[in-house]
Amino acid sequence: LFIQQYLLKTKAATDKVDITISPSNSTAAPGQEQTLTVVVNSGDTAKKISGFDLVFVSDNNTTFSDVLAPNALNTSVQLSATQLIKDVQPHKVRISYAFLNANADLDSAISLQIKMKGVAAGSGTVTIDTTNPRVVGNIAATTYDFGVCTHGTYTYSGQQSSGGISVRLDPTQASNIVGTPFNVKV
Repeated sequence: LFIQQYLLKTKAATDKVDITISPSNSTAAPGQEQTLTVVVNSGDTAKKISGFDLVFVSDNNTTFSDVLAPNALNTSVQLSATQLIKDVQPHKVRISYAFLNANADLDSAISLQIKMKGVAAGSGTVTIDTTNPRVVGNIAATTYDFGVCTHGTYTYSGQQSSGGISVRLDPTQASNIVGTPFNVKV
């Protein structure tokens, strides 16, 4: 009932929330994981957010790997968040939460983090799907339209990052008698 009443309700208000992706541009090696911070902000402390259903998409040169739980930005109260949807695909993320806090403990600005990385040298983008905005307010039947939405453009250069460590042995080739100590520089 909560989901039907709040997250799936048609728009009844024209208030807007801004969505910011930070950093909006950066440079990293292909394969190097980066963390994007997404902020959903109503811009008015009286216009609080009680839930959202957001979709982010990337081009073919950027892949998603995870989304972390949301946090309130303007209050120290811990959000009582119920995750409704977490669908992380290589080029699309859909994340949906409902906040069960009392009105006084809701916030007007929510942040979450998305993990992503570049596939190959070149550029990549992360955008917010704005075709069907679903951010719910703290007043019954209030949903927010999207206001300003920043998108991200990223540059991937250098060698592919393996995510591990590299080891070089010196000498690279050697032979020795079995049972005799052997010195190697790492």
